[in-house]
Amino acid sequence: ADMLGAWFMTARGGLPLRVYRTPHNWLVGGCVGCVVLNEEWGGHWLHRAGGPFLAEDLQHAREIRAMLGAQARKHTILVPNRGELAA
Repeated sequence: ADMLGAWFMTARGGLPLRVYRTPHNWLVGGCVGCVVLNEEWGGHWLHRAGGPFLAEDLQHAREIRAMLGAQARKHTILVPNRGELAA
């Protein structure tokens, strides 16, 4: 499997897709959203799902952007406001 929670990619009713960093975080979050297991294919599936995406934190947003590669500019990646500054 490339990711867990793939059903949320299309059944989220226009809401941002919550992307978790680890399966543990996804389970704690009630299995709402998805977690990428295979980063090599993660960007492909996230791009197909379409944004916006909700990352766990700023570093995670950067990891999602890296997975999306050249497709990243087509998607919005949101970050919870925890006082972090963008770099």
